[in-house]
Amino acid sequence: MFAEKKAQEASLQAQLDDSSTKLGRANKILGGLAGEKTRWTETVARLSSEQGFLIGNCLIGAGMVAYSGAFTS
Repeated sequence: MFAEKKAQEASLQAQLDDSSTKLGRANKILGGLAGEKTRWTETVARLSSEQGFLIGNCLIGAGMVAYSGAFTS
């Protein structure tokens, strides 16, 4: 019975070590993703403000293609 409990203790200790390792890795990932959230928030704000200029930019691009002579006929 002592040997059985000793084996169970070793198994539980191995699980504890594995869980500690996984917890450390998860904290590193969450720390890295926190910076990504701010970056994505800024990107969404920038793209939302630039969306208003999309039609004008397309018009200017089409005008430049027509003016540069791609369609000479």
